[in-house]
Amino acid sequence: MGKESLNQNNGTNGGGWGRIILISAAIPIAVHWAKSVITNFFKREDRKDQFAQQKDYDNFKYELQEKRRRRRLADLLKREQSAQAQENQYENDEPLPSVGQDENPGLDFGNNRLFDKIIHRGEVGMFFGPKGNGKSIVSYWIALNVAEGKHITVWNDVESTPVPPTKVLYYDLELSPMDIHNRYGKYGYTFPENFIRHDKTQIKSSQDIIRDLRANVAQASGGEKLFAVVDNIKKAMEITHAQTVQPFMNSLDAVIDTAKVKGVEVTVLLVNHPTKDFKPGDSLELGDAAGATDLRDFLNFVFAIEPTKISKQHKILKELALRGETEPETVAVVEFENEAPYVHPVVLCEMDEKTALNVTKEVLLAILKGATANPISTDEGEVNRTGLTHDDMLEIYRLYKKEGLSQGKLAEKFGPKCKKGTVSKPTIKKIIARIEKERKEQQGT
Repeated sequence: MGKESLNQNNGTNGGGWGRIILISAAIPIAVHWAKSVITNFFKREDRKDQFAQQKDYDNFKYELQEKRRRRRLADLLKREQSAQAQENQYENDEPLPSVGQDENPGLDFGNNRLFDKIIHRGEVGMFFGPKGNGKSIVSYWIALNVAEGKHITVWNDVESTPVPPTKVLYYDLELSPMDIHNRYGKYGYTFPENFIRHDKTQIKSSQDIIRDLRANVAQASGGEKLFAVVDNIKKAMEITHAQTVQPFMNSLDAVIDTAKVKGVEVTVLLVNHPTKDFKPGDSLELGDAAGATDLRDFLNFVFAIEPTKISKQHKILKELALRGETEPETVAVVEFENEAPYVHPVVLCEMDEKTALNVTKEVLLAILKGATANPISTDEGEVNRTGLTHDDMLEIYRLYKKEGLSQGKLAEKFGPKCKKGTVSKPTIKKIIARIEKERKEQQGT
């Protein structure tokens, strides 16, 4: 009885352990299966989401492409309509007639001169020179004479012609109130009403100049004339870079073109500095001006001021060739006078630049004694800068007056006698004028 019970208990216990072992083995399998089922479920859901997102993206891409296609079609239609409108607008146009040499409307070189033979109405030009050499004195001198209706002559072969008083817009970024007083107010001079001066308290950038000039053009009536001076453009903008030069000059051109359409004539003088310091004896060329490479295409004229070895009050004014023209043979020597009506230059004489750059005060005084205005003429037996004697000059005058030789023929005939082997027609003209003057003086005495 006891053995059977024991065996029975052992059998029962053995079966229990077996079930435990079986359950223990089944649990990991069940867990793995459950994980697989859950993972597959979420993978299917992710694929559904991805598919939905891809479908949304494809729809978006398609709509975007459709919008672009419709926009291109609309742009193409607009261009076609614009082209058709232009064709309709110009279909009755005829070619413009040629403007002959003598048919340029309103072109009168004499009446359009504002400063000698250099500045003409409706042009844009540059005046430059080293710092402290009187650029502002000369610029004010020109501008005030333009405002008062006076034509300045510097070179003797230019006749003075009357000009009407012109409204001047002077953008002064150089002079202080004390400078203005010492140069003008001290002598009791008052700027004319049509001389409008703006200083650096009003002008902060080149665009301020453009805005003011545009406003003056807008207020001007047809036929009105304006003369604008920017003194100086280097302070109005950084002109060493084309990024600032060209936008300003393009804006300036646009204002001038607008004025032309309205019948308003705008002349502009830009005052500038050279790229380096110059000393007495140095000769300025166009390329020496700051920003010259970018400025030159916009300019109609250029002239400069240079120091001399005579004194700080004596300077040289010279015209520069802009587009391959022949440069004038002579420069003008001027002296600044500190007397009424205001500080201004006085033209003393003309001479070749090399002589002017190196002439001393004593030599200049001797030249001025021998020739009141132009050292091209000399006393009998003295050789002038061309190498022609006074007898040569008398012969030139005789051939011109008695035998009717043209100035061109005389230049060819007497050119070989000159130091340079050539002489220009303007020089021949000056010689004839000098001899005529001498003869009149002799007749008078």
